[in-house]
Amino acid sequence: MTQLTICACKRGSKVEEVSLQKWKEELSKANIAYTLIDDMCGLATQDSINHSLIKNEEKHLLLGCQPKAMNNLVKHLGIDSAEHNIDLRNLNESSTDLISKMEFTAGEPRIIAYNDNWKPWYPVLDYDVCNSCQKCLNFCLFGVYKLNNEGKVIVENPENCKDLCPACARTCPTNAIIFPKHHESPIDGGEAEKSIAVGNILDGIQQSQDVYKLLANRRKASGIPLFKADQLQIAKQERDQCKCNDKK
Repeated sequence: MTQLTICACKRGSKVEEVSLQKWKEELSKANIAYTLIDDMCGLATQDSINHSLIKNEEKHLLLGCQPKAMNNLVKHLGIDSAEHNIDLRNLNESSTDLISKMEFTAGEPRIIAYNDNWKPWYPVLDYDVCNSCQKCLNFCLFGVYKLNNEGKVIVENPENCKDLCPACARTCPTNAIIFPKHHESPIDGGEAEKSIAVGNILDGIQQSQDVYKLLANRRKASGIPLFKADQLQIAKQERDQCKCNDKK
């Protein structure tokens, strides 16, 4: 049997309401039991997500935002997705056809409602790429990070993080800092910007009668602006804005 858990991202926009509603309707038709967490990021700060991901089941399907973000979120709580056979998928990109391909437990949904005491905005660290350079620790003025006894950077005080401030992530040289609710990749755990292969560009130019239009369309499709502001400067501006808001 597969246990199904869904994060609705109530305090963010990473899960589309249309997609969520479609899943709920299909699950209801099939009489499939599932756990709906209003906001997994918020619940995780309470260290109680273990109660929603029951470990004695054979398999788990976790639907929510970026798989990388969810993987590191549950890992932060001591849950290894590979060890506990958790299949992590982006709800917006997953088809409800999965329902017919997996065997689920029948029953009513269980709802874990949002609590106003939850803190949904804070960073999680991807230790597969983190080199503990401590740039985030030195840059953050709000005491979110600290070093543990092994000299490893950890998120010690997520409640200190300033809402909508991803400044520390912009200073990270390895993209190890993830803010699951952010709207940009790779900060939200999505794929980093990929460079366009030179060979592909040359092939396109040789076959195109309008080179300028070709390059403009490729740039638009990639989502990479022609002139990109310096990341460190953006980070400083975001941090300074948070400092100003604190004084109000």
